[in-house]
Amino acid sequence: MAASALVVAACSSGSQAVTAPSTLTVPAATPGSSTGPGPASGTALTPTVFDCGGGAYEPATLLIVCGVGSTMATGVKWSSWSGSAATGVGSVALAGHPAQPATLALASVVSTANGPQFSVLTVTWTGTSPDGHPTDTFHLATSPGGS
Repeated sequence: MAASALVVAACSSGSQAVTAPSTLTVPAATPGSSTGPGPASGTALTPTVFDCGGGAYEPATLLIVCGVGSTMATGVKWSSWSGSAATGVGSVALAGHPAQPATLALASVVSTANGPQFSVLTVTWTGTSPDGHPTDTFHLATSPGGS
């Protein structure tokens, strides 16, 4: 079966906006927080995922459609988070369907006014697929600006 694609945004509960620093040195953020762009080595910025107005580093909850609490990932535990990709597991609920276990993969980093952000979320269902697709791909909204 072909994977479906949606244009969406990811959000995290209890979030705060993240702004791009004036230099490329970034303070480390605590996993599961949305107060900073994450750990940095040298001068490279670690990507975040759009957070309905900022960015989140390893968020435990992703509100996939901002403003509508019906398509979201919860209980997300990230096993890796690098400058090019992030992977984790959690439960994903699509609109009108109960949450199902899934593997989440973030990719396609783009430059934004809030620093680098992941722009694609791929959900691979490890339980029953709520829409009949083994994998769903979401094209995430990102912060404006950048290149």
